[in-house]
Formats: sequence, structure tokens, C-alpha cells
Amino acid sequence: MARVGDVGGTSTTVSIIILLIIMITTVTTMVGYSATLNPSENVSTSGTCQGIHITSVTGISTNTTETITIRGCGFGSDPQLRNNISGDGSVDTVQSNVTPSIAIFKGLSSGGTSSSGGSWTWEAGFANTLLGGYDIIGINLASWSDNTVVIHGFGAYLRTNPRGFDLVKGDTITIVIVGPNCAQSTYNFPPFPASCSTQYSTVVGGT
Repeated sequence: MARVGDVGGTSTTVSIIILLIIMITTVTTMVGYSATLNPSENVSTSGTCQGIHITSVTGISTNTTETITIRGCGFGSDPQLRNNISGDGSVDTVQSNVTPSIAIFKGLSSGGTSSSGGSWTWEAGFANTLLGGYDIIGINLASWSDNTVVIHGFGAYLRTNPRGFDLVKGDTITIVIVGPNCAQSTYNFPPFPASCSTQYSTVVGGT
């Protein structure tokens, strides 16, 4: 009888351990999803980044001059830059089928074009040739390599514009990078060409 009792006790213990593992896994998955909304179809099971893909974004807060670091793969190098229209020293990356570019959106809705019902509050850092070639909100681009883009925050227009261009805790920010040698040279954004772009959404931190 003692042996039967031991087996029962072991079975109960194992069941509790399995239940705890399931609960921890569920909570971890939910936390990860709320923090990073990007798809992972371009990351292999071994963790190797493939094609063009953003794997992480750090540093987006209510401090508009905070350093933002974007990591991933396939970003290319040497984006074409244009001095921002606001004249504050910030720049835009120029839409091109040769060089890469970046666009940062606040509140980008699903669908992504005004003609299809999508919308956004503001966009920064992308000079669209179909819209006159300038973007009001610039970025302070520090460095750009194939796997890392570093931005020292946004131009002054973000926090001084009377129309409320700002960063508030809880805002959703979406970063889109268009890689080099994109076959589609001009496009009305968004959406961006799916074959040569990647996007990542995150939530603004801070106070």
C-alpha cells in the first residue's frame, strides 16, 4: 500500500509541475506579444536573421531626443539623406530603388493608406518623392549598417509643432525599413513594397 501511495504522490507532483510550466509559458507569451508586435517569419528556428527583418527596437520613450537602436538584418548601408525641411539639422532618408530608407509612424492603422481608410498621426524620416520629397519631422541619424540603425531621436519639429506632433506614453510607434535595391522605385506609402521592406511596432515608454 505504501508503494501505491508513493506513486500517487509522484503523479500529483508531476501534474502540478506541468500545470505551472504551462501557466509560466502562457504569461511569458502574452508579455512578449504586448511588448513586440512584429511578425517573426524572417527569423529561422536557429535564431538566424534572414532577408530583411527588424528583430528589436530599443529606446522609444517620451524623451524625443533619446537614442533609438534598431537591430535586424538586410538593412543595407549608406541611405541617401536630405536635410529636413524644418532646418533643425535633422534629416530624411530618400525613397530610392538603390539605397535603403526608414519611416517612423505614430498610430499607423491597419491598411495603411488614406485611400483605403488607414491613417497615422505623424510620420518621420522618410522623403517620399511622390509627396514633394520632404518630411516635416526629421530624424537625427547617427549610424546605419546592414544589421543596426542608430538614431539620436527626432528633430525639434516633433515637440514644437502646434498640431500636437508628440510622443505620449502608451502610443504605438511603427518603424518601417525599406531595404536597398528595391525593384519598386516609387510608391505611395504606406503600404511599402512587401518584398523589400520590414516593419516593427512597439509601445512608447516613459512618464
